[in-house]
Amino acid sequence: MLKITPLQFQDLMCVKVHQARIMGIYYDSINSIVYTISEDKTLRIGDGTSLVQIASIPHKDALLIMNADKLNKRLFIGTKGGQVLLYDISSVNIK
Repeated sequence: MLKITPLQFQDLMCVKVHQARIMGIYYDSINSIVYTISEDKTLRIGDGTSLVQIASIPHKDALLIMNADKLNKRLFIGTKGGQVLLYDISSVNIK
């Protein structure tokens, strides 16, 4: 019989960054930046190491889905109102 060892995980950090359900998280591993969207109608940008907030961008509708291109240059966000928002993230830098 094959013996399977369960994976062990350790919580590194837990930070509340939104006031409503988070709908998307994108981690830019090149620049160590975390982008989150939520039903609270905000896009939040944070330091990927400490999760300290860099920016909060409010919108008029809940933000429901998010994706980035392979080159970490553009962020695409879909809203509850039917819009697709496009952000240029190529110049976001926390340093």
